Amino acid sequence: MGNSGDITGFVLCGGESSRMGSDKGLIRWKGIALAEHAVMKLRQRCTTVVLLSSNPSHRFLDCQVWPDEITRIGPAGGILAALRGTKTDQNYILACDMPLLPVEVFDQLQSAIQESAPFCLPVSGGRIHPLCGIYRKSAYPEISQLVESGNFGITRIVELCHSQLVTIVGKFGQDISSWFLNVNSAGDLEDLIRKENGD
Repeated sequence: MGNSGDITGFVLCGGESSRMGSDKGLIRWKGIALAEHAVMKLRQRCTTVVLLSSNPSHRFLDCQVWPDEITRIGPAGGILAALRGTKTDQNYILACDMPLLPVEVFDQLQSAIQESAPFCLPVSGGRIHPLCGIYRKSAYPEISQLVESGNFGITRIVELCHSQLVTIVGKFGQDISSWFLNVNSAGDLEDLIRKENGD
């Protein structure tokens, strides 16, 4: 599956991570910032990729940077900014802290998404992963209303919006347990490095 101008890619960079002790998007892995890894992935499928961040330090990448619509409410603030500002119906949203996720996960979602679904999200190991999915622009009013009523948590928003869920599978029995690894702390980063080194 190639690059499309009909889909906009958005990287959720977050902000200062209390567990990591610094901005996750700027943490370097294999010599490249985690945010840049995510951008490179999405550019394989999207002509336009935007960083969702209120940190001006992310402007080192050749991308637009959009601040959260509402600050200090977690990922929902960035997702609202994306859906309000996007010009495309479908939007690929990817958190910067999932460096092992292959872009082919979006291909599986794209093949399955239903016209009526406000967003289409992957399921792996019995867990929903709401920070890697296809979000429609038309979902903005409903998400905005939920946030205004105090539902800030993205997991709760996903439950209330009747998301379409797609179980992700690997080819030929491939082990995909590491695909959705989140790098939330220094310990997670050490685990990631050990996995890559085969330790």
